[in-house]
Amino acid sequence: MLLAACVFLLFKQNCNGDGALRRALAPLAELSLGVYLCHNILLSILDHSGVVGTRFLFTCGKAAAVAVCAAVLMKTLASVRPLCYCCTGLRFDEACRTCNWQHTFRRAVRRSHEPAA
Repeated sequence: MLLAACVFLLFKQNCNGDGALRRALAPLAELSLGVYLCHNILLSILDHSGVVGTRFLFTCGKAAAVAVCAAVLMKTLASVRPLCYCCTGLRFDEACRTCNWQHTFRRAVRRSHEPAA
């Protein structure tokens, strides 16, 4: 719990403002509840699959892999209309405006059509 509080404070202090990091992480903030709820399941799957290690770098890599997998899973579930609300707590139209794959692709297409500065 102390580690979670420290990570929260780190992001709260360093992501204030309108920087590139804040814009990149904003869609993930909408998915944080689902990521929090499924990360334990993903850790259990990794532990039961025989992926074992105790070194610090292994633990960091495992944590990063679980975080990325959980974020991709929640983003995918937020893109499926019947599953969106029960997995993320967002209505489908709200997820389309903020965090799911439809939002990501729409943003990418919009950026590809902008003139180069």
